Amino acid sequence: MAAGATIGAHGQTHAPLTTVDARAQLTTSRAVLERHLGDGAAVTTLSFPHGRFDDDVVATARAAGYRLMFTSERELPTVAGTGDVLGRVGIFHAEIVDHDGRFAPEQLALGLFRQPHGR
Repeated sequence: MAAGATIGAHGQTHAPLTTVDARAQLTTSRAVLERHLGDGAAVTTLSFPHGRFDDDVVATARAAGYRLMFTSERELPTVAGTGDVLGRVGIFHAEIVDHDGRFAPEQLALGLFRQPHGR
């Protein structure tokens, strides 16, 4: 985080964590990442492979020390009461530029406004 970025896990084999030994996938991928990052870096975030998760996978990730988990559910997390399992939205170039290809903040705002908020 010192350089302004966080590296998170995504499982060891990219298999959906609902179909494999989630604990092994999460602990192994974390160990590999932390070894490569060095300097005592701690990997505490993850994105669920294929966006698939259930209550057991979330509990396993929490027990393994993950503090933030990202799904593929299209939503903008709310500020209050967000929790540790967050949805996300993609932002695509064509949706945020004007007809001349220049960034159009009003297009971005409109696109974000139309997204579901929270759960």
